[in-house]
Amino acid sequence: MGQYPAAVDLFALLFEKAGIRIIDTGEEFSCYHRGTHIDFEERFNEAIVDYVLELNTIQVDNLIELASNRVIDKARRYRILRTLFAPAIEASVNPFHCLKGITVSNPLLSNQLFRRLLRMEDLIHVYIKPPIKNEPEIGHTLVFERKEWLVFPRLHGNPGRVFRLTIDDALEFHKHAFNALKTDSRTGWLTFARWYLKWRKNVSER
Repeated sequence: MGQYPAAVDLFALLFEKAGIRIIDTGEEFSCYHRGTHIDFEERFNEAIVDYVLELNTIQVDNLIELASNRVIDKARRYRILRTLFAPAIEASVNPFHCLKGITVSNPLLSNQLFRRLLRMEDLIHVYIKPPIKNEPEIGHTLVFERKEWLVFPRLHGNPGRVFRLTIDDALEFHKHAFNALKTDSRTGWLTFARWYLKWRKNVSER
């Protein structure tokens, strides 16, 4: 991966430690982002990785082909992220460490009174706007239940808020949430909450 800096930079926004499980062969390995390159090790410790992504060999091959390029444009970046996360979402599994960690790490953000004060809805629809001509937006449903965000494919229920995100919008959210998780301090979480309210105004509708 060292010879493909564009892919290394993209994955820097997503994880420091990731686990990959190849479901049709039973293989498992870890990916460790080292800043300038990514190291791979056999097997992984599920307790310490940011994600466990379950992919099949075709998806892995597609991912390698997409990432093996010196330049990653918006369309290629969109396809990489869809390859990584769509299988889990289609199985109604939340693969996003930042969504899980935010409410677990900070009880304030899972407090119902505080959530009402900040107008944080418990059911939202999220559309991802593809940068590919004539490709439809992808819609998902997020439900906040038992202090955890659940992710479901397609649209369900009556949302309190609708987000329409570009890939850049989604990556920006992930970057700020991931930084707050790593800092895990009162100041860090308040900074994230202030940033989120401004970001939300630009990318959502009620």
